[in-house]
Amino acid sequence: MDTAKSKQFFKKLAATGPETYILDRIKRLPAELKVTFLAAVVLAVLVHSFGFLNKFVNEDSLFHFGGSLAYLYQSGRWMLVALQFVRGFYTIPWIIGVFAVFYLALAVTLLVSVLKITNKLHCVLIAALIVSFPAWANQFMFDFMADAYPAAMLLAVLSVYLTQRYRFGFLPGAVVLTLSLALYQSFLAFAVGLSLMAVIRFILEETRTPKAILLYGGKLLLSIVLGLILYMLSVEISLRITGGALWGYQGMDGLGALSIGDLPYLLRSTYVIFVQNFLPTGGGISQLYVSTGLALLYGVVFLLMVYLFLRLVIAGQLYKRIPAFLMLLACLLLLPLGLNITVIAASGAEFHALMTNPFVLSLVLLFVLLDLYGKQRQAGKKKAGFAPGLIALAVTLLITGSYMRQTSTAYFVQHIQYENTFAFYNRMLARIEGAEGYEPGMPVAILGGAPLHEMGDAETLSAERWQLVGFCGSVPAVGLGDWTKIANFMQYYLGVRITRPTPEEIERVLGSAAFAEMPLYPRHGSVAVIDGVLVVKLNEVG
Repeated sequence: MDTAKSKQFFKKLAATGPETYILDRIKRLPAELKVTFLAAVVLAVLVHSFGFLNKFVNEDSLFHFGGSLAYLYQSGRWMLVALQFVRGFYTIPWIIGVFAVFYLALAVTLLVSVLKITNKLHCVLIAALIVSFPAWANQFMFDFMADAYPAAMLLAVLSVYLTQRYRFGFLPGAVVLTLSLALYQSFLAFAVGLSLMAVIRFILEETRTPKAILLYGGKLLLSIVLGLILYMLSVEISLRITGGALWGYQGMDGLGALSIGDLPYLLRSTYVIFVQNFLPTGGGISQLYVSTGLALLYGVVFLLMVYLFLRLVIAGQLYKRIPAFLMLLACLLLLPLGLNITVIAASGAEFHALMTNPFVLSLVLLFVLLDLYGKQRQAGKKKAGFAPGLIALAVTLLITGSYMRQTSTAYFVQHIQYENTFAFYNRMLARIEGAEGYEPGMPVAILGGAPLHEMGDAETLSAERWQLVGFCGSVPAVGLGDWTKIANFMQYYLGVRITRPTPEEIERVLGSAAFAEMPLYPRHGSVAVIDGVLVVKLNEVG
């Protein structure tokens, strides 16, 4: 914005007042953007309200980060500090949910603007696909972080929007991308994937010279590269100020480090993982919600995209403009890599549900092609035809319906796990307090992991529980094997403070004959006082 425009802006703002100016700007927004935002809000509330209207137990949320901001800096997510100042340091699901829904809806609206989708029905379908994607159930169950993920997505989309819209937009775009990465690093893939889709549209929508394509794509690439550089610098500065170091969880301490020798394997992995997440036997989170039927629907979507792509290329004779055609093919081939770039950027991280959000963009590409196909037919004064649009509508509704069912199942399973967790620890606490010789304040040693064979119906829902809701495997309990999490749960959820034994006391217990003779929990005698320590023996430990 130049000086003249700046003066005009402030003059108008002073004349009308900020409220009138803002309302006027909202009224002047394109109708499709208003429809997208409203659809995203309504659908997000319908799909996720059960999660935000309840307080579920999550292992990580047992730690009250308000008193431990060092964690946020050491994980490279310093922007979370600012985010928590916005909505508070208490984990209040509905308040966090309001912010999460707002960020998510705004992100979808900006995404539609970046991709220049004008068909209102397509806008609604895009909103439905994105907000109902089952990975959100996983992320929202980390309730203390539930607003951070959509905020990171919003900033990633905003970075592309700014870069695309303004002549020197790569500068603010890079800064905004830095903020996105400082919330959650894996949303880099969202920015990269969306940028590639914007270039694909740019090439297809009209005759483009190779120079124009390179300038457009180079500008988006420059924003991403600058954003990464600024982010790495910001992490280094935040660590120097706080005196900490990046922690080793999920390869965080090796962020950005890349061995050339590992590159072929990592490149292959990005494509393999991308494909697997559209298959029912792909492994990871895809096994939880990709049925054979859903995989077939995915197949229909990708086949329809191939058909539309060929029609666009042939009708526009793009194949005759070899450089532009090759650039288009390169963008299409790079798209799975871009949507899964986290595998390379953080090669030490184990692939998990929080990395899958960008994958849904590959389905959104269908509507970009449909939009271009309709406009191409209209320009040639031909009927648009109803078959491609009808197929897209049908498969999108079926996919979204499957997503919603799986998301609802995830929240339901979380509710069951919540009840099992409370029941398990209440029973354990009753056994502890009722043990012969127990005195309040006595050290309590809960030794061993979860006794799965004694946990009732643990195996029945193990597939749904695995990785989907932020808990440890199929265990319907919090923190077994992690004393800090056990203590936090009992203190913050059951209102009972327990005392941790010293390492010497634990060693003394483990070496005692009394402990060796104890049966496993929940049998009689599995909770007993040994040498001044209340011991719960969950399973055999050495």
